[in-house]
Amino acid sequence: MPNDCVRSWLTLHTVRLAAVPAAAFIAACLDRGYQTDYWQHLARGRLIAREGAVVSVDRFTYTVAGQPFQDNNWLTQLLYHALHSAGGLELVQALNAAVLAVTLALVVRMCRKASGSSGVAAVVGAVCFLGLWQTFLIRPQTFSMLLFVLLYALLRRARERPAVLVFVPLVMAVWANVHGGFAVGLALILAHAAGAAMDLLFRRSGERRRAHLFRLLACLITAVAATLANPYGWGVYRYAGRLSAVGVERGIEEWMPPSVGSLNGVVCAASLVAAAALVLWSWRRVTWTELCIACCFAVPSFVSTRMTIWWFLAAAPIAARLAAGWVERVWVTSDEGAPAENFTRRAPLSPRERHWVCSSRRAR
Repeated sequence: MPNDCVRSWLTLHTVRLAAVPAAAFIAACLDRGYQTDYWQHLARGRLIAREGAVVSVDRFTYTVAGQPFQDNNWLTQLLYHALHSAGGLELVQALNAAVLAVTLALVVRMCRKASGSSGVAAVVGAVCFLGLWQTFLIRPQTFSMLLFVLLYALLRRARERPAVLVFVPLVMAVWANVHGGFAVGLALILAHAAGAAMDLLFRRSGERRRAHLFRLLACLITAVAATLANPYGWGVYRYAGRLSAVGVERGIEEWMPPSVGSLNGVVCAASLVAAAALVLWSWRRVTWTELCIACCFAVPSFVSTRMTIWWFLAAAPIAARLAAGWVERVWVTSDEGAPAENFTRRAPLSPRERHWVCSSRRAR
């Protein structure tokens, strides 16, 4: 009988963790609304493979033919060409769907570790999936999302295992050659460093906190240096800034503020409200690092639909941890109590949180 119970729990646990990545894979495989610039990426990849060099001149836009063009996506374009040559558009779409599924699997895993609950992780992952759904297109940005989550996981792990920071420059070097959104990764590292600095400033200083801050600052410097390992050097930053400026100037939809008439806009607005509510009502307090990350990615999400992607991915583990604290609060103040099987390997409460729990129980 106990073995049956364990087997049932493991099955439910597995379903909760796999549901969102599976939904992302299926949705991306079935969607036929391909990004229209995919074919230009494919054509550029064909030129790179044929000429054996990065194409830095616009050869496809007749109004600006021959103009210099910095192509941050060259590595992704080369991959698209190789896959399309081997298996056509279906193979490219399958890879795109697999990358999205792996991205959300990592998000759900981070949520699971932060909250201690597979149920909370699944719910937060589902909200993240809905917010990102409209961006599930075949485009280099897909790899940018995966690298963002991978970088996020490394930075979260670095407090316990500082050695993982050695992989950060490698991630940034690859990112600078697959998509122009690599600057978001630098913003994520900077947010972690700012949180560590605030923690050191407003809490009792300690060698461990100081060492962690210095490691993050060194990581940021090496990450910036790693992004220069590309065909254009510092020029990649000029390209990234110019691309966003042109998008806003021309009124391209994805660079405009989120619309309440779209799924992305509705989920974004709801997530911001929910995040504020969790901060107020959760037993688990927001850390300085979480606050810096939330502010870093929440503010841009108000002004650009494209920036909501990073808000959903960055806020997910934070929301999961706070949501678990809210669930604990509801259960502790009820007559039933919290079932142990729903919160396994729960993160320990801080002394202040333990005080609130005890006070609530005494009040009952």
